[in-house]
Amino acid sequence: LKPDISAPGDNVTSTAIDPTTNTQTYAVESGTSMAGPFNAGAALLVMQKIKATQPDLTGADLVKAVKLALMNAAEPMKDINYPDTYISPRRQGAGQIDVAKAGDLTVSAEGSNDAGSVSLGKIGKTTTFTVTLTNHGKTAQNYTVDTNGGPLTQVRDASNGNTVHDETLVGATVNTDTANFTLAAGETKQVTFKLSLDDSVAANQLVEGYLTFKATDAAQTISVPYLGYYGDLTDEQVIDAPANSGESIFNGGYLVDNNNNPLGVTDAASLSNLVNTDTTGKYTWTLVPTYVDNKKVSFSPNGDGASDTVFPYVFSKQNLKSVTIQILDAQGHVVRVLDKENNTSKSYLQNGNSFNSDLGLSTDMRLDPTAFTWDGKVYDQATGKYVTAPDGKYTYRLVTEQYNTGAQQNQDYDLPVTVDTVAPTLTGLSYQDGRVTVHYDDQGAGFTKFSDLALKIGNKAYGINLNNNGQNNDGTLSFELTAAQKTALENSDGSLTLTLTDVAGNKTSATLQATAGTHQTDTTTPTSDVAPQFTWKVGDGPH
Repeated sequence: LKPDISAPGDNVTSTAIDPTTNTQTYAVESGTSMAGPFNAGAALLVMQKIKATQPDLTGADLVKAVKLALMNAAEPMKDINYPDTYISPRRQGAGQIDVAKAGDLTVSAEGSNDAGSVSLGKIGKTTTFTVTLTNHGKTAQNYTVDTNGGPLTQVRDASNGNTVHDETLVGATVNTDTANFTLAAGETKQVTFKLSLDDSVAANQLVEGYLTFKATDAAQTISVPYLGYYGDLTDEQVIDAPANSGESIFNGGYLVDNNNNPLGVTDAASLSNLVNTDTTGKYTWTLVPTYVDNKKVSFSPNGDGASDTVFPYVFSKQNLKSVTIQILDAQGHVVRVLDKENNTSKSYLQNGNSFNSDLGLSTDMRLDPTAFTWDGKVYDQATGKYVTAPDGKYTYRLVTEQYNTGAQQNQDYDLPVTVDTVAPTLTGLSYQDGRVTVHYDDQGAGFTKFSDLALKIGNKAYGINLNNNGQNNDGTLSFELTAAQKTALENSDGSLTLTLTDVAGNKTSATLQATAGTHQTDTTTPTSDVAPQFTWKVGDGPH
């Protein structure tokens, strides 16, 4: 069970060094920048007191005594948003630190792992555990055990942004046959507890809470948190569900390209147009991942800077023992192992707000945060070199291993992806009396309903939706120029440049030439020019 304890960390005044004058002063700090030093200072004060009252303690035994005193004296805090229940011990540990009380404690309570808490691990319907109390003082202490309403479990408040909090676990009890006892000076006593779950308690739930040993002398009252899990921790899908499944917590679970654009929605320019011209609120950067079409996730590793690589934007609900990245071909054969990372960190979502803690930002990956990137290359045994993978369907697989043992300790998380390096074609172009007609075709991943044809007249670019439902890779598009576009054409050299980009980022362009000042078609010239850039700004994406 971690953390062990909580300390103040909000606008705390402390001694400090003025960096400009190198003199002693005071500063106000918040967060772990203050809570950590607060705990450290508290431990030193308590250690001084224990050295005076128990001079024979040294080394690890002294450190253990200090830790037990701080945890035993802590005050479990209740949730300000749900005042009838305690905050989970997984969030506050033993509770709020009380330095003065810790220094005056003469009784210690030890659970498991030399700590003032009980870590039960996986439990069944009935579990027994003990708490060992020792009276280090010279006066007997009388105690009454309070189970504080019994075990708690974690729930989500659907009416409040799925906020996580604890509530009483109905059907669960924790009891002891030693509800009242006297602890003589110098005595050590084990108090045994029985944790029971009836048939109404569903599997795969946290079971946690606080035990209070109330002393006649209130200064010697102590508490001990406990934590267990009923069920199989490996049952849950450890990598969060993809955003397009409707079951995602973190709104991740998709591949992004080297420009951090989510793949499988449309090409980068069309995506920018979709988001930045939206007036309905349906196509924000936050909601875009929900429109990922798994059949359209594709990239073009051809070195042109557009969708050349893929990287997984995924979130882990547990710390993982290892994560291995594999690339599989259409037949399910592993064609490349990109990386293996050990001891990756779980992701966080703070109070329902977006918090960028995807797997790629795990602490262990800081030395190489791009290790999960696939550049579209596979090993060629004939040449002994890495070469661009043949066009086709692949699977980007995360092979995860959990610390917890169980039926699903090892899990695969698959993201489909297509390698497509062939650009679409534009044929049958015509311009007549303000109307543009063009036939398009693509032999690869194709398009989606969000795909646009880019039209450039002079120095202005426009997005014209293909009106393609994503099921067809070819079609004919015919559209009338707007009055503004016709005016721009009259005032330009008479050229209309059409650029089409497929979902993999492959581009093709063609130019229609009208005589300046007229609307008569002159020539049609296919080109390989780089597509004109939309004036809409492409978002930074998830990273």
